[in-house]
Amino acid sequence: MEKNPYSLAKVGLENNSILRPQRDCGFYAKYVFLFLSLIQFLIILGLVLFMVYANNHAAAETHLKGMTIWVEECRVKTGLLSKEKDNLTHLLNASRAESRQIQGQLNRLNFTSKLCTAEKLKLQGQLRQTETVYQNFRECSMLVNIFNATYPDKVNALQAQLKAEALKADLEQKKLAQENERLKEEIKKVEQKETACRREVLQVRTQVQKVGELEAKVMGEMQAVRQNLKSALETALPGQPIWMCNTEEVRTLQTTCLNLSKQLDGYMAGLGQRLEDRINAVGKENALLQKEKSACSQDLLERDHKLTAQEQRSGQEKQALQAACNTQTSKMYAEQHKLISEKETLRLELERTKQKCWSVPPPNPAIRPLGVPGASGGTNPIASSPGNFNPNTFNANWMRTVQLAPSNAFSDPGNLGVQRNSAPLGNTGSHRTNLGHTGFTRLEEGKKAVVANGTSPHQPLLRTVGHSSG
Repeated sequence: MEKNPYSLAKVGLENNSILRPQRDCGFYAKYVFLFLSLIQFLIILGLVLFMVYANNHAAAETHLKGMTIWVEECRVKTGLLSKEKDNLTHLLNASRAESRQIQGQLNRLNFTSKLCTAEKLKLQGQLRQTETVYQNFRECSMLVNIFNATYPDKVNALQAQLKAEALKADLEQKKLAQENERLKEEIKKVEQKETACRREVLQVRTQVQKVGELEAKVMGEMQAVRQNLKSALETALPGQPIWMCNTEEVRTLQTTCLNLSKQLDGYMAGLGQRLEDRINAVGKENALLQKEKSACSQDLLERDHKLTAQEQRSGQEKQALQAACNTQTSKMYAEQHKLISEKETLRLELERTKQKCWSVPPPNPAIRPLGVPGASGGTNPIASSPGNFNPNTFNANWMRTVQLAPSNAFSDPGNLGVQRNSAPLGNTGSHRTNLGHTGFTRLEEGKKAVVANGTSPHQPLLRTVGHSSG
């Protein structure tokens, strides 16, 4: 009765106080240990914070020492850089002084070079003054020979180049013509395919139209059959009890008819979908073929433009080459005519000079100087020529075969002294005549002048090509 919970509700306050839980020492010890652990944690945390943040003075001293060492290193580097700057300044001053010396030497060398150039120009002027008619004639002859030798080669080369360009243009034209034919054939094939696709599209459209008409006709007939069947059933079974017995059969028949219409609808829908897919495929193929046709047409137009441009460019190149060939040919002909005229002028001048040389009247026809045919001493390249050596009766064609001496042959004072002081050739008879007083005197003067100039007294007037007077 005392432990029964039903009886506890009826007991008074004294009995309820007995059942309350008692708080022993463990309960209070638990809280004491909790507060002790909290105080211990706070003490440890304070110690840790003190150890971490209480060493500011030592860190500042360490940082100050590091900064002092860095300042000393910077001072050392500054001193080294100052020394290096001084060294570079000295080197710069030395290089400037050396540059000034080199500039002075360069100025002196430039002045010397100018003097040498002026002296060279003077010497070149003197050298140009020593040129003769023979050198000009020889140069003109060489130029004529060179032009005559190189003109056919250049013409042949230009003609070969022109032929090569023409062949290249023909090949390009043939290739473009073949490509044009190929593209035309492809266009024809594409047009044929397009025509066939259009025919197929028309056939498919006709089939779709026929199928639609057939579907409408079938649906109309099915509706009529359904109405007839319904009316027949209603007239045949106007409410008899057998109607209830054949309800399942009627439902089966109705279901079959409905399914038949659904099957026909599905078949017609599938057929329409297939026809639509076929039409779409044909349309896509037609669009693709149309695109290919436009691309082929564009390619054909571009190739036609390229062919036209290539033909125009080939024609222009051909005209340019022909014009260049004609211009070069005209220039070469003009130069050839100019050289021929210069050659004739030089030949006439040579003839006049030769006539002047041979038209000097002899002071005494009986004089026979040294070095002439029939004389006792000296050499003469024409000593073996018989007959009369009088310039009035001498053969002029023989002198044309002998080339004129260089310019210094007439400008050399030694040669001039010999020729001017020696008497002209006379008649070479079988008897010998004695030298006259005047001829002997001139001969002696000529010998003295020749000896003074260091020239052979028997040097002839005319020389072969390639020999100089020195």
